[in-house]
Amino acid sequence: MKKIRLGKSLVLAPILLMTTAITAANAAPSLRAVLRQQAPAQAAADDTEDRLLALLTERRDLLRRLADAAERRYRAGAVGAEAWHRAEIAVLKAELDLRADPVERIPLREEILQRASAIERMRREEYEQGLIRREAMTEATLGRVEAQVALGREKAAARAKSE
Repeated sequence: MKKIRLGKSLVLAPILLMTTAITAANAAPSLRAVLRQQAPAQAAADDTEDRLLALLTERRDLLRRLADAAERRYRAGAVGAEAWHRAEIAVLKAELDLRADPVERIPLREEILQRASAIERMRREEYEQGLIRREAMTEATLGRVEAQVALGREKAAARAKSE
């Protein structure tokens, strides 16, 4: 089968060897009819995918602006490091939605794990000082464990893809 490009999508169309009994004039209308039927559906799917990609990119960019603001507030002493780490985790998760390849997603998952571990350390110190309840520390631990599970799954998917 030969791939024919329509817009951004690929449509597979069988290309048959023509015999002397079948002329190009007879074959052309049937190919056009097939492409006419497939093109609107593909165009609609492409349009939907393009809109979704644009929305996901816009969301990531907005979260990046919020994370940058959180970092500025943290550096000015207006918020704690946890708020900044959580904002960065949100950006990394939004970036994950823009990446399909597990190999590209692993560094993002590793960064999420590092930030979740930092939050857990901060919460543990606060708990040991009697500043927070045990449930708050447990939530931070859960965040780290979830990040580890997600990273493990991503690595397994990358291994499966390479095999």
